[in-house]
Amino acid sequence: MKFKVSKLKQNELLIQYILIVDFSVGLISSFIPAAHSLFYTIDLANILLLMNLFYKGNYKKLFTGLVKPLTIWVFVFFSYALIISLLNLKSPMLLLWAIRNNFRYFVFFFSCVLWVKGGLKLFERLTWVNFFTVMFEFLIMGKRQDWIGGIFGFIGGDVNAPLNIFLIVITTNSIICYLNKKESLRLFLLKSASSFIISAIAELKIFYIEYAMITVFALLITNFTLKKVLVIFVFIIGALVSIRILYIVIPRLDPDFFTVTHMYRYVTSSQGYTSTGDMNRFTFIGQCNELLKTGRHILTGLGLGNCEVATNIGWYSEFYKLYSYTHYNWMSSSFIYLELGLIGMALYFCFFIIVFIQIRKKQWIIVDKTKCQVCSIIALSSIVLILYNSSMRGNYGYLVYYVLSLPFVSDKRKVMLKGEKYDS
Repeated sequence: MKFKVSKLKQNELLIQYILIVDFSVGLISSFIPAAHSLFYTIDLANILLLMNLFYKGNYKKLFTGLVKPLTIWVFVFFSYALIISLLNLKSPMLLLWAIRNNFRYFVFFFSCVLWVKGGLKLFERLTWVNFFTVMFEFLIMGKRQDWIGGIFGFIGGDVNAPLNIFLIVITTNSIICYLNKKESLRLFLLKSASSFIISAIAELKIFYIEYAMITVFALLITNFTLKKVLVIFVFIIGALVSIRILYIVIPRLDPDFFTVTHMYRYVTSSQGYTSTGDMNRFTFIGQCNELLKTGRHILTGLGLGNCEVATNIGWYSEFYKLYSYTHYNWMSSSFIYLELGLIGMALYFCFFIIVFIQIRKKQWIIVDKTKCQVCSIIALSSIVLILYNSSMRGNYGYLVYYVLSLPFVSDKRKVMLKGEKYDS
């Protein structure tokens, strides 16, 4: 008996495979380090998805309806990046590696638009699995701070970023669903409490700012109800209690860390992320300009690949050998700026702004607005992630792009791609 799998089903399975790897390999590789190589199988899945985008002209569907501006924008961005990079080419292999690092997510995003089914059910199902895994790592294994990643493992420095992405998605979805009467007060409070507890023991201080931003955006894009007052109250109480837990877990933390004066000094400091003169998340442009030196490079960058590093396979650009001490590769923003300049960084950021605009447009032509509201907030949160760390260039960036694709996805694909009104 022969079993034939349709192209549509193949693509759905490839997308599901990428998500499964993202959600499982981190924890597995914490026990079996060799399992980390499974992340590279995502590249193979992505190549197959890219091939299927061109199979029988599937890509043409991406040039219609609400997704059309995004398709055109990514094409412009890729064309610009390729031209600049070829004009400054030094290593073809590093160029290919850089293209992989910067554009693999767009292949995945457009594949999800065409072929994904489902929504955030997988995130929801893993919410409590993640919480109890975090507590096990903290209470039983004795892990602390950057070594706590829940379902993403406990390898220091590698697990906080995906954990933060996961908390952003879960928190955003919970707040919006509660405000839209699709989630109970009890469940909303439990999810918020668990997220604040996780952020405290994993030292995710950025999460307090992210929760505040999510709350503000949620209040702005949903109808007014008294529930909004409760959401604000939950944030204030949750943040205060969580910060108190943070000081208990990390007693050496500066008592003035959360004061306005200290935060201002931190944001404007020239001492950088580690206070040793490396890159600062918020003043990186000036620091990058000192490295780029010329006006032409500030505008267009050094080209893809010329700042690249691939430690696992031993590839290092000359630029990285000279300036690795600045830790520019710790933030997606500084990496993009150095390789593609002001123009490239603007094109990159604009993708997420266009996603936000298109999602907001779509909200008015569909019945279920919750998905659009959640994903529009995630689109804006993506900009924070780009500035905060390198997660949008790492293996877990797929989780963000998956969520961003959901408003453009429907079982009624032809209708959605045309942007026409329908009843769901």
